[in-house]
Amino acid sequence: MYNEHPFIPVTSLSSGLGQNVTPDLYCLCIQVVNVCFIGQVDEPNGWFLECACLCP
Repeated sequence: MYNEHPFIPVTSLSSGLGQNVTPDLYCLCIQVVNVCFIGQVDEPNGWFLECACLCP
């Protein structure tokens, strides 16, 4: 039987680990996806979220 949404248990060893790269760039690995917060987080509308896809 075909399952359109099969459960695939995956994670990354670096899941949950984040780092400040520069004062205006913070990167975080969540499960198998890298996300980056870019900009000044202490200012209204001063940052945006970038999805960088799969973690190594």
